[in-house]
Amino acid sequence: DDEGVLFDIFPNPFSDRATVRFTGEGGFRPRTLELFSVDGARIRTMVIPAGISEVEIDGGDLPKGIYYVRVTSGRESSARKAVRN
Repeated sequence: DDEGVLFDIFPNPFSDRATVRFTGEGGFRPRTLELFSVDGARIRTMVIPAGISEVEIDGGDLPKGIYYVRVTSGRESSARKAVRN
């Protein structure tokens, strides 16, 4: 399976909050969610227990701009772009 970790971010663009919803398999495994600025600096790390299907990112303190959300589960990881407006 080379799909990586499947997830959606909505709304995207977001203003104060964005929800990350995990789709696909692997819900029984814990995950790590990392939020990066566009220049690659890690802003936030969240450890998500197994069985959680969605989490909220509070972006109210973030400057407007482009961010990357990376979710890692086991040896798989995927990244998506998120925009704060």
